[in-house]
Amino acid sequence: MSASFTPAPELVDVGSVREGVDQSLHAVGTVRFDLDGAAQELVATDAGEGRLWLLFRDPTNGDTTASFRQLTAPAPGPDGRVELDFNRSLNMPCAFTDYGTCPLPPGPNRLTAAVTAGERKPS
Repeated sequence: MSASFTPAPELVDVGSVREGVDQSLHAVGTVRFDLDGAAQELVATDAGEGRLWLLFRDPTNGDTTASFRQLTAPAPGPDGRVELDFNRSLNMPCAFTDYGTCPLPPGPNRLTAAVTAGERKPS
């Protein structure tokens, strides 16, 4: 799915799945796209080599998927276009162990449409 990237670097405090563990992420901008006819926006963080790291929540969380997931997207093109493939959505390590210290998704990273693609909730 095609999305548009708008650069807006900033440090974002996100917290962690572990109480008492504070974490910050280096946001690089926002990604905007339509999903099931609804406009969506995610804060993108730096995945290295120009790639984008998206931590997100959606309506499937806690039911068929973990409490949140991650997606790494390729570097945006010169026109700001970036391709998102939610089939590549993965669980964070904290989905598999109570000892994980995964950062939480930035506050606004909650999709209104269900993402039924990608890795499922561990059994």
